[in-house]
Amino acid sequence: MPRQKWRGISIFGMTNPFDPPKKLALGDAELAEALELAGQGENGALDAMAVLEEQSRLRAEDANAYVAWVRAMEADGSSEAKNALANARRSSAGMSIDPVETPSAEEPTEDSWKSLVPDWDERQHLIAEAKEKAIADALLLAAEKAEREIESAVAAAVAEAEFEAELRREEAVAAAKAEAERIEAERLELERIRQEELQEQQRLEELERERIEAERIEAERVEAERLETERAEAERLEAERAETERLEAEKVAAEKLEAELAEAERLEVERLEAERIAEQEANIRIEIENAERAAAEALELAELEAAERADAAEKARLEADQAVAEELAAELAEPEETPEPVRASDFATGSFDIIESVEQAATEEFDEENFEVLLSDGELGFARDPKSATRERPISTIERRAKPISQLYVWSSLTVGVAPILLGYLSLSFKLTALDRIVSFAIAFALSALLMTVVAIGGKRSGLSTLFLSRAAFGVTANIFPAIAQVLAKLAIGSALVISAVALFNSNIAGLPGFSETALSAGAFDISWSFVFAGVLLILGSVLALLGGKILYWGQLSVAAIAALTTLLFIGFAAGGIQLDAREMTMSGNWLEMFSLIVLVLVFFAALWVNAVADFTRKIAMAESGKAVALYVSLAVGVVPFVISIFSVLLSSSLSANFRLVAVSDPLGAIFGVIPAWLASMVLVSAAISLLAWAASWLYSMSVGLAAISIKLRRYVSQPIVLILALASTFALTQLSTLLSVKLLLTVSVIAAVLVFSWAGIFVSDVALRRIAYHEVSLTRDYGFYRAINVVNLVGFVLAATLGLAFVSSETPGFEWLGFIAKPIGAGDWATTNIGVLLALGFACLFPLLFGRKRIKDQELEVLKIEARKNDLDGVDFGEAI
Repeated sequence: MPRQKWRGISIFGMTNPFDPPKKLALGDAELAEALELAGQGENGALDAMAVLEEQSRLRAEDANAYVAWVRAMEADGSSEAKNALANARRSSAGMSIDPVETPSAEEPTEDSWKSLVPDWDERQHLIAEAKEKAIADALLLAAEKAEREIESAVAAAVAEAEFEAELRREEAVAAAKAEAERIEAERLELERIRQEELQEQQRLEELERERIEAERIEAERVEAERLETERAEAERLEAERAETERLEAEKVAAEKLEAELAEAERLEVERLEAERIAEQEANIRIEIENAERAAAEALELAELEAAERADAAEKARLEADQAVAEELAAELAEPEETPEPVRASDFATGSFDIIESVEQAATEEFDEENFEVLLSDGELGFARDPKSATRERPISTIERRAKPISQLYVWSSLTVGVAPILLGYLSLSFKLTALDRIVSFAIAFALSALLMTVVAIGGKRSGLSTLFLSRAAFGVTANIFPAIAQVLAKLAIGSALVISAVALFNSNIAGLPGFSETALSAGAFDISWSFVFAGVLLILGSVLALLGGKILYWGQLSVAAIAALTTLLFIGFAAGGIQLDAREMTMSGNWLEMFSLIVLVLVFFAALWVNAVADFTRKIAMAESGKAVALYVSLAVGVVPFVISIFSVLLSSSLSANFRLVAVSDPLGAIFGVIPAWLASMVLVSAAISLLAWAASWLYSMSVGLAAISIKLRRYVSQPIVLILALASTFALTQLSTLLSVKLLLTVSVIAAVLVFSWAGIFVSDVALRRIAYHEVSLTRDYGFYRAINVVNLVGFVLAATLGLAFVSSETPGFEWLGFIAKPIGAGDWATTNIGVLLALGFACLFPLLFGRKRIKDQELEVLKIEARKNDLDGVDFGEAI
């Protein structure tokens, strides 16, 4: 075919017919960039799928155009066509392209310069053979490249199918998760509504209590009017008797009805819970079936699409191979092998993962442990019945009508007055400046106030005593061990404090014998006047504690008022004696002495009262503000005594060196020396009645604490028992301190304080983590929400106590073993500060904070479920069930 026939004609959209057709599809690198950009768009994976489909189509068109161009060049047969084919095959094989030789317009002649070359024809023959060999190699490489491109197309189709299947699976999983989240949101909304209804019910109960209080006041007024005439009295008594009989009959009927309603309520709750669980299981099965159908449809669709793409790619590959095979049939010795088609099922793996994911999501969302069936009275659905009807009675039967401000009076009777003033004078025995002692008091009172405030909130929430509440932290059964330790520790610290406090009055009351003198001899024992006066104090305090209630409260209020007045008068008369040296207002850097003073305050104040705070705040109504309770308790046990102690520190620091020694040995006498005689008498009386208030509050708390160790006695029985224990403990310490050393009192108090703060760290952290009131019924049953034993907190209590005892020391004979870790590691100086008390507190706090959050959260969720179910059953007619 003449060459001129092709000039000026455009084939396949190209101006030069001998150039291979340009590729419309993107290269591999360009395709990767395009997929990345498409994945970042709004539709994400859908845009990427569209790009893959478009490029697959373009690559098929490129292959068809290339095959058509090759056939056209072969049909042309000209030298330009052959050169174009050779260059195209070299380009496909990655070889360099030979420039196209354009034939000369003039035909060569015999006289041409070619005739001058002797071996011209031989050279041309060799060149032709080399070209043929290069063409054969290029064809072989082109065939291999075409095969690789086909494999790439098949792999792209496989990846596309897998991506589509994965996309469908993710959509199904997302739909299942969205449905689960919707159900959870509905459940939370129902819980919120139930909580609001509970708050409304509490408000109505408060209004009812106020109405009852108003009725009680009205009844008292009627009672006063009754006293006017005997006739009216007789008629009223008769009416009251009749009313009492009627109320008693109604009470019996109400109790019977309440028992029947409780049983009907339990049966109804079990039935409703069974129906709810069955409905949830049915919903789960429906969701799983839907997920299975979606997975099967996605798999089938992926298989069809993959099969279609594989067939198209196979067809294109076969056409290209056939065209190349026809040209190279004579040159290739081995026939080209055709790979077997790829089945769609071979690359559709993972499609059934959606079924497992939905099943797993359903299991996690509707686990039976998350829907524990609980009865309305707080028992677990599988729990045993109580052995007696007495366990159904409320734990707290006290009248909770106290106000938060009452705590200001209760604790001011123990912290206001002579006590903080004496503390400032006694701190002179430490080698510290005035500023050092003020900082130490600030830390000690702040820590004491923090611990006692948290415990006060727990008492207000529950209406229960401190050691009874600790059952929630240690377990109903296991709590007996830390509770016994607290009772014994409180007994030891209180006895040591009574002996020390009574000794301060020695030689300061005219007409009394020396306290160290023998009052009487009983066999081998000599009873000193110190024990006699301590015994009188304990007996009077026990009587006041036995009366309890309003009498104890008004006694505390009176003591607080007298102590506050005395303190103000003392500050007014003694303020002129403050004359400080400038060096007293600097920090000495004596940290060992500072820690010793901090621990001393904690031992004789916080350790004695931290496990008794809830015994007094339990009478505050639950509806009262917890912030108000925290405010008044903090003021009474932290701010007020700290302010008074600052004044005492400044006043005592103004004394001369010689007078300081006298003040340390007789601080009460030193106080009397700076004020008038009449005020000294008033201070003495205030100190005596304050000590009586201390003893009464201490013995009252001891009696209340016996209930926590399952010693359930009436107050008129338990209080004498507590008095006997206190007298025995005081007598034993008096005898031992006389025989051994007065330091025995401090040693016993420090050991007891380690036990107290090991318990307090766990209990205070547990209370601080809780956000709702306690479930009273569960605090009396080892199968309730709080279980029988909390191994983590019990082990933490033992470890904290061991650590505390390992970092305290004593010179008292028989107690040299204390500090058994501090001494070997060279921390003996710190052990002399009794820093183990602080270490026990800090270490114990870690256990609930690190290991108890989930436990407390689960307990509170169970309590809220019970309360919500009770609210759901309010107003339900149980007539048919009864």
